[in-house]
Amino acid sequence: MLKISNLNAGYADLPVLKDVSLELQSGTVSIIMGPNGAGKSTLLRSIFNLTNITSGQIWFEGVEITGWPAHQLLELGVAYVAQGKINFGTLSVRDNLLLGAHHLKNRTEVTNRLTTVYQQFPVLLEKERQLAFALSGGEQQMLAIGRALMSSPQLLLMDEPSLGLSPKLVKEVFEKIREIRDTFKTTVLIVEHNIKSLMDIADYGYVMVQGEIVAYDYCSLLKNSVIMKQVFVGKLE
Repeated sequence: MLKISNLNAGYADLPVLKDVSLELQSGTVSIIMGPNGAGKSTLLRSIFNLTNITSGQIWFEGVEITGWPAHQLLELGVAYVAQGKINFGTLSVRDNLLLGAHHLKNRTEVTNRLTTVYQQFPVLLEKERQLAFALSGGEQQMLAIGRALMSSPQLLLMDEPSLGLSPKLVKEVFEKIREIRDTFKTTVLIVEHNIKSLMDIADYGYVMVQGEIVAYDYCSLLKNSVIMKQVFVGKLE
């Protein structure tokens, strides 16, 4: 579904990614792991054209999307949930969700997608008239994910979905990610530090260090690998 080839990207004069290449299979959940500053979030942002790409190519379903603007990526089927549960706090839950489908002209389709998101996240239906800023941390994250799902994405990019959540809410969010994969057949690519629980539901893992992917494999094989132990104890340079 997604193919990245020799991608070099960063911010202004600061290079971050160094010849990054990866491929995602359709209908899978994959994790990007690694120490702080490894370039994990930059990789997601580069897919969504939020960095300065200096070379390399990004392909989605056989179409090169390198440098495409965000609205075209949404229309194509790529959605991005940024780090920090970013919502429009002074808008209602319902209005936040509707913004995720602003590019759709068919109102019936918008209504159908809204119904589907409410089925996935019943708490959002309960609080659809409530302003987003009044939601709990877990509800904020569900709203951010729900808004991304309003575009009915084939590929969902998620940056630190567990950030700031309690262990119980982390488990709930990770379970929702599995449900999204299974229910919507959505391919999910996640940057995450809290990987212990996520590796039990994810299919593949990529380990990044200093802007490069240094290892990748099935999560079941990566979990107890030498390289993972090296990353966790900070010995991989």
